[in-house]
Amino acid sequence: METENPLKEPEKKEELLKEAKSEEIKETKEVKDAETVKKPYYVGAHVSSAGGAFNAVENASLIGASAFALFLKSQRQWAMPSLKPGVAEKFKEAMTKHNFTADQVLPHGSYLSNIGTIDETLYEKARTAMLEECKRVEALGLKYLNVHPGSTSGKCSKEESIAQIAKAINFIHSQTSYMTIVLENTAGGGGTVGVDFAELRSIIDKVENKNRIGVCIDTCHAFASGMDLKKKNGIQSIVEEFDKVVGLSYLKAMHLNDSMGAKGSNVDRHDRIGYGYLGLDPFRQIMNCDALRGIPLILETPHRDDAAYGADHPWAKEIVLLRGLEGKEEVEEINKGAIQSFFGKKGSKKAAKKKGEEKETKEKDGDQDYKEEEEAKKEPAKPKESKPRKACKPKKATKEKKETSTKKAL
Repeated sequence: METENPLKEPEKKEELLKEAKSEEIKETKEVKDAETVKKPYYVGAHVSSAGGAFNAVENASLIGASAFALFLKSQRQWAMPSLKPGVAEKFKEAMTKHNFTADQVLPHGSYLSNIGTIDETLYEKARTAMLEECKRVEALGLKYLNVHPGSTSGKCSKEESIAQIAKAINFIHSQTSYMTIVLENTAGGGGTVGVDFAELRSIIDKVENKNRIGVCIDTCHAFASGMDLKKKNGIQSIVEEFDKVVGLSYLKAMHLNDSMGAKGSNVDRHDRIGYGYLGLDPFRQIMNCDALRGIPLILETPHRDDAAYGADHPWAKEIVLLRGLEGKEEVEEINKGAIQSFFGKKGSKKAAKKKGEEKETKEKDGDQDYKEEEEAKKEPAKPKESKPRKACKPKKATKEKKETSTKKAL
């Protein structure tokens, strides 16, 4: 039987070429259309879950958040209480009611768990506690558990600690179904692991199921560890470095915090957005970086512990402030009015402290900080301790370099 030669049918060949070209154009258009549909910036805060995890959803909604973080148990206790009847259902109902998905929620693990230790007793205790939290994540229909990688505790090398961390993660993965463990970068000091992207990558390299591991970049920690977020295009540089060393597919979330400590100070002290060493511009850059769309951007900034959730809550105001930075090429045009109208005139914090009218609580974001803060609560603050920064006056702007009007000299 003679095989049909398509060359004998030029019309048919031309038709096939047109069809192929049409499909190529269609595919290219679909790709371009998909690229133009950008995901939103999911901005929120680490809200209280007191009274039940479902209350965290309500609190997030009250401050206008499109993302939130919460503790799944008391961050200062080992035991994981059993879920009370109906809590998981109420949580899921609240999530549906307020249009939150699992991708917008970043539960935070206990500060007690140090899976980087070589002390076998403590290691087993930490691994078990973290496993229980991971199981709770799945029970609530969530996706992530944000954890501090761990510490050498001065008893082993970083390499040994990294091996311990990865071993615990692999074990937890074997005991759970789908959830992802999200490693947070640290400010440095105290033998903490995860100070730079290379250390985080070293952990990931040893994790067997790489589809269930991720990273959360904390802006305060990054700056305190020595990363220059404050320079021009600093955020873009950090994102590019992360992509080069770790890979953007592993970036699952960010913590948005200004820093009370200078660059490279290893001081893990969060400040309000625009009030610390970072100033507003790095956050403007974040809110205009497409690589950071579609992931939880979580505030852990300090505020009064008696602040009621609602439009007047400091986090609600910071969320509005951050959203106002989207599309801005410069921060100066919104700097002066925005910060002062949101948080009061500069110096009001200092005056309130003198009168004893203001008591701020900080997000306790590391074991090395917690004891100091708890002791400060128990005893009356000494005059010098009442001023975490020596001066609350802003530095004068120069023609060469205009800083945000909210920067305070420390």
